[in-house]
Amino acid sequence: IRYADTVGCLTPFSTNTIFKELVSRCPLPIEVHMHNDFGLATANTLVALDAGAKLASTTVAGIGERAGNAGFEEVVTGLYSLYGIDTGIDVGKLNSLNELVARVSQRENFSYKAFSGDTFLANPIF
Repeated sequence: IRYADTVGCLTPFSTNTIFKELVSRCPLPIEVHMHNDFGLATANTLVALDAGAKLASTTVAGIGERAGNAGFEEVVTGLYSLYGIDTGIDVGKLNSLNELVARVSQRENFSYKAFSGDTFLANPIF
């Protein structure tokens, strides 16, 4: 079952409430799909996973319609760094993946983007 916030209007607090309720009532694995219209896609995805969602729909660099989706590199790094969850994805290769997707999709990477922007990469937190 996929729960999609297609207009990106959920808050982390409402996401937590919704997913705790969904997970407690549904025996099937629940997937989260968040849009970034209010800049909360990654936060909401992490909260949904923490509340029991089993799957996360993400995109490299958050590419998606309107304001985009939860960024793959942000979710993976957030799970690893903030929750201690090893997804099996080599976080050291995320920047190369981001660069490849930017080049192939002919998009520029925002220099202050978390985990992939030039400013962040010059001063990484890990």
